[in-house]
Formats: sequence, C-alpha cells, structure tokens
Amino acid sequence: MDIGGIASQGQAAGATNASASLANNFETFLTLLTEQMKNQDPLNPLESTEFMTQLVQFSGVEQQIKQNESLETMIGLQYAAAFGSTASYLGREATVFSNQSPLIDGQAKWSYNLPQDAAENKLVVTDEKGRVVFETEGALESGDHEFVWDGTDNNGDPLEDGVYTMKVTALNEDGDKITARTTVTGRVTGADFTGAEPALLIGDLRVALGSVKDLREAQAPATEDPAA
Repeated sequence: MDIGGIASQGQAAGATNASASLANNFETFLTLLTEQMKNQDPLNPLESTEFMTQLVQFSGVEQQIKQNESLETMIGLQYAAAFGSTASYLGREATVFSNQSPLIDGQAKWSYNLPQDAAENKLVVTDEKGRVVFETEGALESGDHEFVWDGTDNNGDPLEDGVYTMKVTALNEDGDKITARTTVTGRVTGADFTGAEPALLIGDLRVALGSVKDLREAQAPATEDPAA
C-alpha cells in the first residue's frame, strides 16, 4: 500500500476543498456587489474603501491557501521519501538505542555500556505491564557488555513472547547511580507510519527511526556441511 500517496491525496483534497470554498464565496461577493452597485443611490455612491478592504481580504486568504498547498505538497514529498527510505531497512539488521527487546522463541538480548566500574549492578527485566519478572547480577567492569535472557522468570517458568524491558541499576563505590547506555540489535521485520514519525519494527518492538545507531546486512543463517 502506498501510504505516502494516501497521505498526499488527503492533503491535496483538503487544499482543493479550501480553494473551492474560496471561489464560491468570492462569486457570492461579486454577485452582491454588482446588485449593490446597480441599486445604489446616485446621491450617495458606494464607498470604495469597504470594497477595497473586501478585495484585500479575499486576496490574502487566496495567498494563504496557495502557501498551504505548497507546504502540503512538500510534506507529502518528505513523507513519501521517508516511506521509501524506511522500506529499504526491511530484512536488515539494525542496532537501536532502546532498553526494550522482543522475546522471540525463548530468547531476548540486550547490550549495555558502563562508562565506569561499578561497585554493584543488578539487571531487572519487566514485562509490558511494568511487573518485574526476572533479576540477575550484571557486569561490574566498565565497557560494553551483553545480556542474553532465556525468557524464564525468577521461578524458572517460561514466559510468553512479547516485548520486555531491561533496566541496568548500577552504582559506584559512593552509591551514586551510573547511567548505562542500552542498545538492542535485531532484524527489521516491518515499518510503521501511523505515528508522527516513521518507525521500524523488530519483531513486536516498535522503535523510532531516529533511534537507529547502525544498520548492516543481516547475516545468513549457518548451514550444515553435508560432507561433514
């Protein structure tokens, strides 16, 4: 479905309706003005000031509508460009700044960076309703780290696939919070244009296009060597 085209059609329809309304009003204005001139009192001719004011107002409205038409055209072109650009992400592997990850077939994965060594660090996983479902100890050394979760809760029971949030709660020796930067990597499976900004879909996870850190070709799945 050409969503960019649908948006452009809707914008064009709005501008066309505004132009048609202006034309109808202007025709009515000219008709009334003509009748008024025909029946005016010769001893008290029609004042030209009000007439010119009306014309200036109609001219201003007409110019505003034309500007809106130009702006709507530009927005439609930008939307279409974003649609084409986002569509090219499909099937590729994207790393995005997010602390949410889709749990698919019993696995969810996060990467996080500690800017300094931590005295303690706990990783807390919550479900879509904000309930804590899993906790574990995290890394203490500064640098990049990866956390792979098998989708089981604290009791070892498997949870349903969906979108889960992982929070890094790291503290330094003084007990101050260490802010960790979290990213998620996955294959782009779709695009969503229903919001104010185009978004990518990684499984059930919806991420803003502006949160993409990097993009690469998806790795082909490993195949067994028939000779082995």
